[in-house]
Amino acid sequence: LDNLVYRGFITATPAEWLSQIPRYLKAIALRLEKLDRDPLKDRHKAARILPLWQACQERMKCKAQTPELVQFRWLLEEFRISVFAQEIKTLYPVSEARLAKLWEALRDQ
Repeated sequence: LDNLVYRGFITATPAEWLSQIPRYLKAIALRLEKLDRDPLKDRHKAARILPLWQACQERMKCKAQTPELVQFRWLLEEFRISVFAQEIKTLYPVSEARLAKLWEALRDQ
């Protein structure tokens, strides 16, 4: 939530993704509902996302935010939907394999 809604997020978030914030908030709510039922399952799902998220955040701190890096960051949000709230549906096909491939391309830049 803190990475979606923060002071200045309206001007900092690209328009394409800003319009998706309500979907992401809905996905957070669904995740929280499911968390009560099976916290261990949630932890396992989160472990799939965490390495890519941490790498992306580090890269965004250290390097210029290229359009490709910004796209990757928002595709991670779509991946969160895929993992935690499939019933919402993603805007684009996204998977760990696709993200890993995109990350490799970003690392080579």
